[in-house]
Amino acid sequence: MDLVYATIDYKKVKLTPDERAEYERLVKSYSSVVQKGDELFRGMFEVNDDGIITMIRALGDKRTSFEVIFFLMNLMQNQWLREMAIRLNNHISTSNQKIDERLELLNAKIKELEEKYPSLAKS
Repeated sequence: MDLVYATIDYKKVKLTPDERAEYERLVKSYSSVVQKGDELFRGMFEVNDDGIITMIRALGDKRTSFEVIFFLMNLMQNQWLREMAIRLNNHISTSNQKIDERLELLNAKIKELEEKYPSLAKS
C-alpha cells in the first residue's frame, strides 16, 4: 500500500492517497472568504515521529465540524490498524523462518537416525 505524507496543522501525517484526497476535499469544502478549511484541524490532534495520530483532543471552546472529527478518528484508527498489520506480518514472517530452521534441523536428525538405524527408514 502506498503511503504519503501530508502536512496538517503543521504536523507530518502519514496517510493513503485516498485519505489525502479526502482531507483536501474537506479543506476545500469548508474554505470560504472568512475561513480557510484547514483551520478546522488546528489543535485537534497530536502525532508521533512516524506521522501516526496518537491523540485527538477534546474540543473545548473551539468550533469544528463533525465531518472533521470523524475524518480524524477514522484516519487514526486506519493508521493504527495498518501499523498492527505490519507488526503482525513481521511476526509471522519471523515465526515462519524459525519454524523452517527447526524443520531443517529435525529432518537432518531424522536422516541421521535413518542412516544409523536402517530399520527406521520408510519403506
